[in-house]
Amino acid sequence: MTLALTNVDTGVSIIGAGPVGSLLAGILAHNGVDVTLFDKEHNTLEGPRAMTVNARTAQILDIFDLRENLLSSPPMFHGHYGHTKVDLSTVDTPWPGMWKIQQQDLNNELLIWAIESGARLIRAAKLTNLSTNLDGYVEAEFEGAAKSAASRIVVGCDGEHSSVRSMTGLGEEVSSGHRRFITANLRASHLPTFRFEKFSEGAVVSTGRIDEETYRIMMHLPAYVPSLSTTEDIERAWKMITGVPLQGKVQSWGLQTDRNQLATSFNSSRVLLAGDAAHSQLPVGGCALNYGIEDAFSLAWRIALCLKTDTLDLFDDYSTERKFAAHRMQKFVRNQTEDLYGERPSVERTDATDVESKPNNFAEFLSGVDIDYSSCGTKASTLLHSAEITGDTQQRKLKDAQRTFSYCIPSSGEIDKPLDFAQNEEAHRLLPTGNEEISKAELTVRPDGYLISGM
Repeated sequence: MTLALTNVDTGVSIIGAGPVGSLLAGILAHNGVDVTLFDKEHNTLEGPRAMTVNARTAQILDIFDLRENLLSSPPMFHGHYGHTKVDLSTVDTPWPGMWKIQQQDLNNELLIWAIESGARLIRAAKLTNLSTNLDGYVEAEFEGAAKSAASRIVVGCDGEHSSVRSMTGLGEEVSSGHRRFITANLRASHLPTFRFEKFSEGAVVSTGRIDEETYRIMMHLPAYVPSLSTTEDIERAWKMITGVPLQGKVQSWGLQTDRNQLATSFNSSRVLLAGDAAHSQLPVGGCALNYGIEDAFSLAWRIALCLKTDTLDLFDDYSTERKFAAHRMQKFVRNQTEDLYGERPSVERTDATDVESKPNNFAEFLSGVDIDYSSCGTKASTLLHSAEITGDTQQRKLKDAQRTFSYCIPSSGEIDKPLDFAQNEEAHRLLPTGNEEISKAELTVRPDGYLISGM
């Protein structure tokens, strides 16, 4: 239900009711956190957005019993890294493969789940100012359906042109792009099959079927194609590039560039960023959506712990880890972009993290399970491999621990009783931000599924 309130007091304010904000709100509300979603739009945005979710997103959705309903179509067991076809079937994950679902459909279902779980939604509320009062609460001011909100934590999930990022002074590192792309959804009975087909003067066209009546087209526009502002312009551009008329009706479309944007930091005290507000890039392989979903899952348990203990240390860890992951992902996206649309680059390395510009394992990267935080300094490493947990009982215990923001210790194939880090002194000893070291032989699984140790 959409509300209209003058002044709102809430534990957590989430700015932006897209899929990332909606999932974050739902996870928090599911665990009893008082959370309110604010969005400047009256309705969910339509358009040619992401249409693929990976194995890691499927795993996150499954933890909250959302996977079976949302990902009802059979998975695809192959993907592409640039021009390279990749087998996804053997990746060590509970749910290998990729699934087709249009982002707006995923968004709507996650929003319904968030509201049913207890989150409030206020639409037509445009953020105009953020400040922190003497009591440490973050005060947000709005135009429209809400006037103000006071909350202990604010999360900006408000997209590439984030008002939260701008108002908080969280800067951005920008890698300028020089390519133009048009993406459109088209209602048609048949289109020619193009898989990044190259035409004259650098033009590239790709087509794919969304459902029985809808296609997705993506065109890399060469310099000779003029600026586009109408559906008729898109039809003309298609004919200029391919030499044949576009058979069908354009339903929605959007323009992108290969520009990368990365926030200088993903947090400032009690204000945080997730999704496109923190990192944006050309939408290759659904990276923007899937990494945003991982942001939400990585952040939710930290917010809940902060609300219980009033400590902000884990927010610094969130920023460090997720910026590392986003920087790495953007390198890989740029590498694929050059492979598909231009000259293939030489192997580059990041300034601070010494990560090569191509993943070691294409299938694990496309599945979202190849991140290793060992070099970040947060004591986290990799995801717990599904092969290390055997039997339905142990899988269920691990899933319950992640669902309820609990740490747990896998020992000899067993999952010990989940640890409540907000109440248990022994559990606090194992916090990754503490000074005490954990035994090198003892590994703890965080609520987001990543392993931590004292090493």
